[in-house]
Amino acid sequence: MRRTNKNFGGDVMFTVDMVTIINQTKFLSNDKNKRRLIEYLSKHLQTAGVAVKQADHDADRLIVTTAIAESIQHDKVVTVGEDIDLAVLMIGLTHADRNIHFFKQGRGKTDIRVFYDPEASRQSIGDAGKRLMLALYGVPIEDTHLDNYRFKRFQTSVARAKLEGLVGRHVAVDDSAYNDPKSVCLVKECLVRIE
Repeated sequence: MRRTNKNFGGDVMFTVDMVTIINQTKFLSNDKNKRRLIEYLSKHLQTAGVAVKQADHDADRLIVTTAIAESIQHDKVVTVGEDIDLAVLMIGLTHADRNIHFFKQGRGKTDIRVFYDPEASRQSIGDAGKRLMLALYGVPIEDTHLDNYRFKRFQTSVARAKLEGLVGRHVAVDDSAYNDPKSVCLVKECLVRIE
C-alpha cells in the first residue's frame, strides 16, 4: 500500500502565486487536482478571450472536428500536436477544400500535410505514410521496430477505410502562422489555432 501512495499526490489547494513543491506526475495523479487545474486554466483562457472546449472522453476527435468546423469560417486552421491519432483522424476526415495543417512542435517543428486525393496510388500512400512517420517521430521508419509497426498499422487502417488520399495539397506553415491568431482552443495537450 505504501508504494502505491508514493506515486499518488494528495489534494493541493493552489493559487496563482503559489510555488509548488510537488512534482507534476504526483499532482496530476489526483483527479481533484487535475479538475481544479483544468477549471483554473479554462477560466484564465476564457478571461483572455480564448475559446475553450474540454473533451469528456475522446479529445483527439474533438480536436480534429473543431479544426474542421473552424476551417469553414476561417482562412487557415493549424492543429499543433504530437499524437499520430490526430494526423490519422485529420487525413480521414478532412476534405481537399479545407485549409487545415497539422503542425508538430519539437524536433525541427515539422509541418505535416493534410491530404485528400481519392485517386492516389498505393505507392503514393506509402510515400506519404513514410513522410508522416518521419515528421512525427524524427527518424525514418526503417530505423526502429516500433515505428515500423506503427507505419504498418497506419497503412492497414488507411487501406481498410479506403482513404487512399494521402497525397495532395500542401501550404508551408512556418512560425509566422502563430504570431497573431484570432483565437486558440485548448484541448488536452493540443492547440487548435484559428486565424
